[in-house]
Amino acid sequence: MSVNNILNINEDVYFDSRLVKKEIHSHYPYLTTSYNYNDEIRIPVQQQDNYTLPSESFIYIEGVISGFTPTKTWIDNNGFLFLFSEIRYELCGIEIDASKRPGVTSLMKNYVSFDSQAHDLNEISGWHPFTDTPNADIVHTTANSISSFNVCIPLNKIIGFAEDYRKILVNVKQELILRRANNDKNVFYSKEAATAAPKIDIKKVVWKMPYITLADMEKYKILQHVQHNSPITMAFRNWDLYEHPSLPTGTSSEIWLIKSSTLLERPRFLIFGFQTGKKEKYDSFASRFDTMSLKKLNVYLNQQKWPYDDLNVSFTDGKFTILYDMMSKFREVYYDHQEGNAIGGVSPGMSLSKFKKYAPLIFIDCSKQNETLKTGTIEVKVEIESSESFPADTSLFCLIIHDRIVTYYPLSNEVKIIM
Repeated sequence: MSVNNILNINEDVYFDSRLVKKEIHSHYPYLTTSYNYNDEIRIPVQQQDNYTLPSESFIYIEGVISGFTPTKTWIDNNGFLFLFSEIRYELCGIEIDASKRPGVTSLMKNYVSFDSQAHDLNEISGWHPFTDTPNADIVHTTANSISSFNVCIPLNKIIGFAEDYRKILVNVKQELILRRANNDKNVFYSKEAATAAPKIDIKKVVWKMPYITLADMEKYKILQHVQHNSPITMAFRNWDLYEHPSLPTGTSSEIWLIKSSTLLERPRFLIFGFQTGKKEKYDSFASRFDTMSLKKLNVYLNQQKWPYDDLNVSFTDGKFTILYDMMSKFREVYYDHQEGNAIGGVSPGMSLSKFKKYAPLIFIDCSKQNETLKTGTIEVKVEIESSESFPADTSLFCLIIHDRIVTYYPLSNEVKIIM
């Protein structure tokens, strides 16, 4: 505590009365919606004359599970987001943010974002990472062997818009679109994989949206803004997932051209993760990443290289603390945290041993770049090298986080994606 704070005995008392009320309203899909595999679930927010706060909204899901043995089968960590192959968010019919393969995308982002408290708070969404029996408390099985569940998944754990843009939306139509995956295999982990065939039957999907009631003076200010059709600018960070579906066997190195993009979409942060033999297999945890025999990994944005020095790591020989140190810096640089422990830095959400066992992710911070040039293209490339040949059925995921700016005009309902 600063000296100024403890000596300021004449400080005025201030009560913030600008907000009169905050209520959670339920929004449902269209009446003809079904929740089967590959179906599209559209949930609209039609009332444009209200003030909504999507950053604090969440998706509520109820369902029942068939073919489920509670002592031998579990819903994997983050498994409920594996129910969907894509989740999109639209304003006035324009897609402004989306999560491809939200199960994997949110896994990679949340593993490096969460502190220990966030791990606990998000158990209600099916986030239960550091155990071999995840989500045992989420699934309720009756005496008649009927298993059911209900979860609340915050939108700000799914797309960057909801995490970064924490202001109300005014006079704009919103829609959330969820597309069911083509199976439930990545949702479950089972010890009886040879005979397992659990299946989820979704009974209810609700978008729970906070509605804000303003004091008269604040409402007047907002209405003046709307009547003048003054543009409202929203800045946030987009989470963009890419996959190398199968690293070549019989070799220990690979060069992967991930994407080419405009300089306006230059990557700020990249997160890499390997998975071997985990896709659509009941006897593997789809929520976990593998260490591989990784030796080095370098990212190139055109000719610029990250990290500057080669990593020269080895999980086999216990030489991976530098990767843990890189991961532990994420929350500090991404959220611009100033607080830290006694020796500096922000505490990560998992220990070194948990990092190795559950989420050995490689975080690359490329947020500091020469931005003199604003036109042209940028190639995002990664070079990886292993001390052994890549195992069969090994995927490499890359989560690219880049800036996005969207402008909307509240009176004309025009939406423009600036970058």
